[in-house]
Amino acid sequence: MNTLASQLQAQFGAERVRTQVALAPLTTFKVGGPADILFETQGADEVVQAIKAARAAGVPVTLLGGGSNVLVRSEEHTSELQSRLHL
Repeated sequence: MNTLASQLQAQFGAERVRTQVALAPLTTFKVGGPADILFETQGADEVVQAIKAARAAGVPVTLLGGGSNVLVRSEEHTSELQSRLHL
């Protein structure tokens, strides 16, 4: 997981690829635990690149759009790459 985060940070910048991010503030229900990796994309091509990198690393991906109508587990750690798509 750290390898994927490091790879994405090198490619897109550490300010856009964060680790251990609380997801509750990003959802309309305000519940949920942390994401191992949160990458805030800026276009569809970045989503594709991130998914390819995650797949190569064997990390499952969950796309988080605007955070509306999303419930995230409250466990301490999730094994998902969370991406927010801003077009």
